[in-house]
Amino acid sequence: MSEELADIVDAIVAMQKNDIPLPAGQTKGIALATDEPMEDVSVFPAFLNIEEAIDVTHGPSRRQDVHTINMHLLFARADQKYSVRARRAWILQVRNTFDLNLRLFLRDTGVAQCHYARVSRVEYHDNMPFNTPLALGDHEYIAATFILEVLVDGAFAYSSGS
Repeated sequence: MSEELADIVDAIVAMQKNDIPLPAGQTKGIALATDEPMEDVSVFPAFLNIEEAIDVTHGPSRRQDVHTINMHLLFARADQKYSVRARRAWILQVRNTFDLNLRLFLRDTGVAQCHYARVSRVEYHDNMPFNTPLALGDHEYIAATFILEVLVDGAFAYSSGS
């Protein structure tokens, strides 16, 4: 299953780097998209993708996995100012991009990586009342976290155990 997850994350990173259009009024596109944890992010906007969980359901000769991936879109360090309007514009573009590619097709092969992928929630991280910055390592960021649920369903052969 690790190859499957690696292919899914590769498709997500490729979409983030290549497919999300620049929102109106913004002058800088996505500067970084990665699934590798970083000690410090210094270029913005940047995506940091972290796998949170896999929910597994077994049935007769079938296995269904739902991968939950947190796509953190970092806009600035928490001690800097960042426009709420600009963040909203990015959120709309990210949601629209993922709505258009629900099966996470790889652009070079055209192969779907899952049965269905959807953004199920967006969380805000900033210095506004009732919110807190996103803490990653020793640093805090103004960010939006997109919770992506990726469904993979397929045949599964059980071993007799003998």
